[in-house]
Amino acid sequence: MITISRAPVYERCIKIKPMESLPMLKVLVVIVYAYGNLGDEMETTPLLRQIAAWQPALFDVQVMDKSGSFDGSGIRMFSGVDNVYFSINLINISNYNAIIHAPGPRLSDSAIMHAACNSRVPVFIFAITLAENPDKMTEAAWSFLESSCVRLLVLREPISYKHAFSTK
Repeated sequence: MITISRAPVYERCIKIKPMESLPMLKVLVVIVYAYGNLGDEMETTPLLRQIAAWQPALFDVQVMDKSGSFDGSGIRMFSGVDNVYFSINLINISNYNAIIHAPGPRLSDSAIMHAACNSRVPVFIFAITLAENPDKMTEAAWSFLESSCVRLLVLREPISYKHAFSTK
């Protein structure tokens, strides 16, 4: 049984009872920024922990860093992850039956997301901010959101934290 918690914003996520698992799930979480910052701690880390708790058959992560390394402060995010790939690595989408777009400031309509759609792998998008002015979103981003592969879209606030709390 899936329940939605009524926890504070940073803990709101879909939770499955501890005894339940998803042993047939082969998931790739893409567009992960591993800086160990507040956004990671409030959104990405809880998402990755929950996926690990489901004990999927395969749990891989693609980190958005072309250098092939990441800041040591972000390493705790990857507990329970089978493989960590970088944006420069080629990933075989057919190994997975779910692709999750990690929380982040913006939707990425990257090649890997399009490959998932072309392979008919369901895509789930978590905690993104749509542009303050939707007209500024690219046509490619809108068409990606409207594609049939996107099965779930979870939005953040309508504007970014930085914009909301900036002093002008």
